[in-house]
Amino acid sequence: MPNGFHDTAADALNSLPAETAGAVRAELRAGEQVTYAAVPVPMPYAQFTPSVAALRRIELAAGALGLACVVVAMVMLATSGFDSAYLMPILIGFGPAIGAIVEWLRIRRVQREAARSAYVVTNQRAILLETSPGRALRAVEARDIQEIYSWPTSAARGEIRFRGGAGSTDEPSRWFVPNPRSCEAAMRALTDSSRSAGAPQTAG
Repeated sequence: MPNGFHDTAADALNSLPAETAGAVRAELRAGEQVTYAAVPVPMPYAQFTPSVAALRRIELAAGALGLACVVVAMVMLATSGFDSAYLMPILIGFGPAIGAIVEWLRIRRVQREAARSAYVVTNQRAILLETSPGRALRAVEARDIQEIYSWPTSAARGEIRFRGGAGSTDEPSRWFVPNPRSCEAAMRALTDSSRSAGAPQTAG
């Protein structure tokens, strides 16, 4: 295999954790060169409507306050002896505290899954590789990629979407693409190269 393959892939995969980079290398075909690779940016509220996302954030804040009330009341019960007045904050705070813990665990799951995944563009296809909770590879060949759209929310992150054959290629809304302009450029270079390779040759 040409040395250029190793150099190019190594440079592009440097931004990934070693374990994820190894998983990407294991999926590459012979001669496949990586031109863009990045760990997804977790966006735990991106798949919700703004109103639902706001409610979930309020739930976290209310849960933290409820948990604090429960802890303080239980400490007072333990140190000052039983007092029925301490039962009310425990009863009021317990429900929001449980809800906040569940929501926090959901956010942590999204973050862990993102940290162990990768967006990858090569000279042959676009890839989303997930390694947690199970290993899953979604890949779209260059010839099938059409109508690339980029929606940066900032210079550091955004969305890249495109049509690809008969299947949907919308990226998971819970994650954003890091450096979306770089990803878009890599994908456009990929499709341009594919079209050039497939264009009929004219006689000289």
